[in-house]
Amino acid sequence: MGIAGKTVLVTRPGAPGEELARWVRECGGTALLAPAIRVLVDSEGAEAGAARAALAGASGLILTSANGLDALLPPSRAITRPLPPVACVGSSTADRARARGLDVALVAGGTGGAAALCRLMLEHLPAAGARYVWPRGDLARPEVFAPLRAAGAVIADHVVYRTTDAYAAGGLPDAAVLDAVDVVVVASPSAITNLARALAATGRSAWLSERPVVAIGERTAAAAQAAGAGRIHRAAAASSEGLQEALDAAL
Repeated sequence: MGIAGKTVLVTRPGAPGEELARWVRECGGTALLAPAIRVLVDSEGAEAGAARAALAGASGLILTSANGLDALLPPSRAITRPLPPVACVGSSTADRARARGLDVALVAGGTGGAAALCRLMLEHLPAAGARYVWPRGDLARPEVFAPLRAAGAVIADHVVYRTTDAYAAGGLPDAAVLDAVDVVVVASPSAITNLARALAATGRSAWLSERPVVAIGERTAAAAQAAGAGRIHRAAAASSEGLQEALDAAL
């Protein structure tokens, strides 16, 4: 059927959400941009400073999201020394890293997320005696890189951004607008959790079961199922292109 004439609720924040909304409109659909999370990047905080200091002599830099890159190396901060090779989750994050002049050594595509990146690193990068820097969010799971640590690597992880509920203080579209939505896009477990919580608070718990949900990654899809979504379409790749393909398939 395609997206033309359909209304898509885009819960992804920032530039990726705006990019997806623009694509929906270009395809003839209506994009309802209502981010479910708010990302608070602290590029000048102690943790970001410690992460930058840890880069000296590091074997590599782990980027599981572009937010970590923005906190560690914001565009306003000049890169004045060579940096270690980068291992990324997702093509979008890899593209952002290359645009900042970084050497991207590994990219975990698909929807396996940080767990897939860990497996790739074990296969292709040094482990025993290696030291990696991981600027991460407060909701990231440090245990995901336990296999790399077990193989002898040291991972210096620093919380450089935090994720909050954007619907907690309002921001969820009203009932009349929500009723017109044909499909929902979620890109993280916290996004679908926040949406489900806001819907329940307004007496609309069944809303997610009444329309397809497009999700990035296994964990997001699992969170959507736990939240009561009935028809879940998981993007084949953790990227804007993957979401676009899944949206086409859902409609």
